Amino acid sequence: MTEQTDARSDYLQRFDHSLAQMGAADRMELVAEIRSHIAEAEQAGSPLEGILERLGTPDRLARGYAVTSLVSNTQARSPIRVVRAAALLTTMSLSSLLVVPVLVVTSLGFVVSGVLAVLAGIAGLGLGPETVRISPPTYAGAMAAIAVGVGVIGVGLLAGLGLRAYVSWAARALRTARLLN
Repeated sequence: MTEQTDARSDYLQRFDHSLAQMGAADRMELVAEIRSHIAEAEQAGSPLEGILERLGTPDRLARGYAVTSLVSNTQARSPIRVVRAAALLTTMSLSSLLVVPVLVVTSLGFVVSGVLAVLAGIAGLGLGPETVRISPPTYAGAMAAIAVGVGVIGVGLLAGLGLRAYVSWAARALRTARLLN
């Protein structure tokens, strides 16, 4: 029995250590949650070794919680937090390794392209369409560049929202899959 207690304690200690970037209260809550999950699974008749194996390594489990925390936090509106969560998530699953970069590049590419189109349209209005080489050289062409630019920015922002939604979903799915197996 002491060997099992040692394995449980070692796992929980390593899990706690892997959560070092979180606040002490959050770490204590998460360690208590995993301790409770292990106890429930043992009461249901599962061997400790199998439970710990299904949870995965303490580091990987902690990363899943870190991603969830980054995305679900009330300050998660920050694009930097979403990108940090996405980067962390790409280390956890193959699908994320493919989906996240596509959404990041799409989002950034469309926003930057849209901003450049809007700036070209504004320059065309201020300098004259023939100076900026908008074809056809009319103010309608400059206005069209602005309108298209705004639309392209919108698509980029939608891709950014898609990234945020994917990161939230994937983090929950990974965490839930580990706890329910």
